Amino acid sequence: MIKVSVVIPIYKAEKYLCECLDSIVKQSLNDWECIMVNDGSPDNSRQICAEYVAKDKRFILINQENQGVSAARNNGLEKAKGEFVFFMDADDGINEQFLQSAYDNTIAEGSDLVICGKQFFLKEGKKTTLPAWAVLIRGKLLNEYPDVRFPIGIQPCEDGLFTHRLLALTDKISYNPEADYFYRQYPEQNHRQINSLCDKVLMQIPQWMRILESFYDEYGLWESKAAHLAGFMAEEPFGWRYLGMPFTPMQRQELFVIIKSFMATKIFPLLNNEEYEKLPFLFRMFLNSKSARDFDFKYKIYKLIKKCGKFLVRLVPVKKYRKKLRERYFK
Repeated sequence: MIKVSVVIPIYKAEKYLCECLDSIVKQSLNDWECIMVNDGSPDNSRQICAEYVAKDKRFILINQENQGVSAARNNGLEKAKGEFVFFMDADDGINEQFLQSAYDNTIAEGSDLVICGKQFFLKEGKKTTLPAWAVLIRGKLLNEYPDVRFPIGIQPCEDGLFTHRLLALTDKISYNPEADYFYRQYPEQNHRQINSLCDKVLMQIPQWMRILESFYDEYGLWESKAAHLAGFMAEEPFGWRYLGMPFTPMQRQELFVIIKSFMATKIFPLLNNEEYEKLPFLFRMFLNSKSARDFDFKYKIYKLIKKCGKFLVRLVPVKKYRKKLRERYFK
């Protein structure tokens, strides 16, 4: 049986595609297959993929009309034969030991999911959502839950909704900080362009909620995973969207109502005090605010205090006292 299936959705990727595919060829693990899903790309991506197929039988090319990244990943997954599945983006790369170290980790730990990368290993607390490229997934888990796939027509957060549900379905999770994923950042990326599409994102967020409601209803997870869902709300619609996108005041108020209403009706009745206190401080401040305008004012004060506090700590002349004061300040 093939150990790892690498699934790559491809659209307008000719500039970086060879670097991506070469990083797979160089893997120390030889027992892999790479399923390249050409999502109707109008550039030379299809031709580049065909060249790799001709050189190495482990490369498989699927051509489809443009349907979006979710459909491309789902279609690639249908063809995957590996014991584990890894989703990769066509403009990124992985270190030579990535697949081997992640595979060895899951065999040693008996895990269904391996969270890859130092940036996730260093953060405390159980993860509630991850990028698709940050996790190696046991194929058996995906086969057991065939309805848990990338949601069609959703972007951004299609991978966040996918990984959140998988993380809710298993406790067999391990970490592999040795697997380095080289995430390329440049101005044309979708998640950067999305900052100019606030209306679209605001319209989609209620769809996120409906997807999650259906999932939690189907598997009866409301009581056991309420804190997990609260963590998703804190990270995705609040952290990445409310705090991270240039919404207008009216849009901010609309999103404020959506988040608070969902928390009040679906999560708060099931969340105990200890679980609530573990939520990020800013998210709790948001939930306790009367309106978006009220929170935004508090948030400005918070950032000002934080900035001034860092400055004042640096003024303390004695190093050992400065260190103690810094620790108390950040606490």
